[in-house]
This record gives sequence, C-alpha cells and structure tokens, in this order.
Amino acid sequence: MNFYPGINLSEFAAPSCQGCGGGSTGSFFAYASSNTHVVIDLVGVGQPAVPKTLWASVDSAGVIDRCVGCTSTGTSHLGTGTYEIAFTRNITNCGFSATVGTPNVSAANGITGLSPRAGNPNALFVQTFSVAGAAADRPYYAIVHCP
Repeated sequence: MNFYPGINLSEFAAPSCQGCGGGSTGSFFAYASSNTHVVIDLVGVGQPAVPKTLWASVDSAGVIDRCVGCTSTGTSHLGTGTYEIAFTRNITNCGFSATVGTPNVSAANGITGLSPRAGNPNALFVQTFSVAGAAADRPYYAIVHCP
C-alpha cells in the first residue's frame, strides 16, 4: 500500500505468507509509516475457490477417468446402465447435462438420462441406454454448472 498526503487512495493487496511452510498462521498484520486510516476487508481471504463448473468423465464400469469437483469416492455403479456421481458441493441449484462418450472420442452410441439424486444434494443419478433404448452400461461425461 502506498501513502500520499491529502489523497484518498484505494488499493488492492493479496496477502501472502512467507515462512509459513505452506500454511497459515491465522494472523494478519498491517503496518503504517505514519498515522493513517485504513479499511481492511478480509472476507473470503484464505478460502479455497469454489469451482462453478464441475465435471466428470466416467467409464462404463462407473470408474472416474478424470474430474473436477468430484468426491474421492466419486461414483457408484448401481446396476446395468445406472450410476450415481457425487460432487464436493451442493448442486441443488445448478444446471447439469450428460452425454455418452469415452475419454478419447465422443461417441453417439447411446443415450443418457439424469436427475438430481434423491437424498443426496451433492449427487446426480445417471442412466445410460443403448440407441434402441435398453438400459446398457456406457461411458459418459457429466457436467454441472453452478451460479
């Protein structure tokens, strides 16, 4: 921060922690070289960013290939063509979609259906079908976009 006599100046500073070993001491210090008034807003400082877009690439056995915002346990294969995928945050007020595909090639070899998972505000219920409409295990991509 800079001080200029007689001038109201608004500045931005990003706090850093030197010598904290990658952690935070939970303290914040502000020093001035002369008498001054300051406003310090620390709301949200040190909090991890919450991703707005969550997604997952899941194979036909229900194993996550790649994801952003999935839980460590991720998915469950509940039955033929039936899956649950859990995310690290509540997705109740989010939009979502899914498509059948593989990590390497998007394939139009099936159909997906999905809905919020009853009883779990962090999860989606995903169903995959053959092109004929029969329940079938298929790899899929799911994407969730939150406000």
